[in-house]
Amino acid sequence: MLIDTKYVYLCVTFAKYLYMKNVLILIILVFIMSCNGHNENNSYVSHIKEIDSIVSANRDMDALNRLLSDYEENSDNAGRMVVMRELGKIYRGSSNFKTAIDYHEKALSLAKELNDTANIIYILNQLGTDFRRLGALDEAAVRHYDALSYCGKYSDRTSTRAQKNKVISLNGIGNIQLTLQNNDAAEKVFREALSGEKSLGSNIGQAINYANIGYVKESKGEIDSAWIYYRNSMEQNRLANSKLGISLCYNHFGRLSEQSGNWDEALKYYKNSYDLMYGDKDKWHWLESCLSIANV
Repeated sequence: MLIDTKYVYLCVTFAKYLYMKNVLILIILVFIMSCNGHNENNSYVSHIKEIDSIVSANRDMDALNRLLSDYEENSDNAGRMVVMRELGKIYRGSSNFKTAIDYHEKALSLAKELNDTANIIYILNQLGTDFRRLGALDEAAVRHYDALSYCGKYSDRTSTRAQKNKVISLNGIGNIQLTLQNNDAAEKVFREALSGEKSLGSNIGQAINYANIGYVKESKGEIDSAWIYYRNSMEQNRLANSKLGISLCYNHFGRLSEQSGNWDEALKYYKNSYDLMYGDKDKWHWLESCLSIANV
């Protein structure tokens, strides 16, 4: 049977038309979906920034608990996550570690539900610190290494927040290595963290890592080097006006003086630390100077 070539041409043309029409529709749908996703993401980021600002303006426990009640009433999981994250830090600061861990675990669950990678990393590091304070190094290590793993998977690696999350993760891992007396591994990690803090221009971050490297040097018996790093830490803490950091540096100075047999000088440094932290809610660090004075 012969087929009319005009008929074949019309069929082919119509098929091409349908194909191109469907492709165009598909492209439009993909574009609309991507735009919606982008808007939703921007909306979430804006919402988190708004919550962060509100929480920053309400730092005491009573105000945060009122905010938590409001966010729970409105079923705002992002708000609940941020408030619980901060409440955990406050409870840790007052040495109530069990409650701190409880709040941080709940905040982490919410962050995972929300697929909020930045907060997942941040809260994991908070949990790592909670467990380090309790001496539960295995639990602490798991949290800090998980945080570092998320840093490697996170699409945003260049923003200030992403870089800060990474150096905090490194700092936590370095502290665990230091506690385990893996001094070379600890120093390597602390130096990487210090480099990151310098890039960020963070006085507090630099102060912490200078002090950590100083402690490594002290552990190795390199006392002159330890003095240099502790003094660098004190300088950065003064620039940041950090009462806690300055107090800790006085403790470091006292310890080095004590090791050299300079008891009067050691006592002076410890007393400076004690006076700075007296009456502060952070009993953990205040006790360090108390014990040091008693030892001298």
